[in-house]
Amino acid sequence: MPGNGDKPHVFTEALPRQHTASGDCDHCERPLGKDGGLPAVRDCLFTAREVAAALVRVGEGMTYRATGRYVRRLANRLKPAWGTIPPHPSRDGSLVEDWVEVFAPVVFEPAPPDGVAGGADP
Repeated sequence: MPGNGDKPHVFTEALPRQHTASGDCDHCERPLGKDGGLPAVRDCLFTAREVAAALVRVGEGMTYRATGRYVRRLANRLKPAWGTIPPHPSRDGSLVEDWVEVFAPVVFEPAPPDGVAGGADP
């Protein structure tokens, strides 16, 4: 609280960063610093890049289940398996179904006319 009666300051932590097992960026192959890596939404296990990759796969005709496995493998979100079977991605397609439901209105919105921001008429 400021001593002069001003509004209290609000501090928020930096967005979490996604790191790789190797410590290098998977796309540019440069080492990631302490604050490096793709930003991720708080309390979300996937980045916007991974969600977009999943939506592209669905648009190409891949099933929700196959896309769910694909994006979980891409994000290294594997679950342990019984016995000697290595960790594997879930076969549940509801993750991708939810993303399609949330992002479909944005994806299918008509593009604005050329040179017009926000789709308003010139």
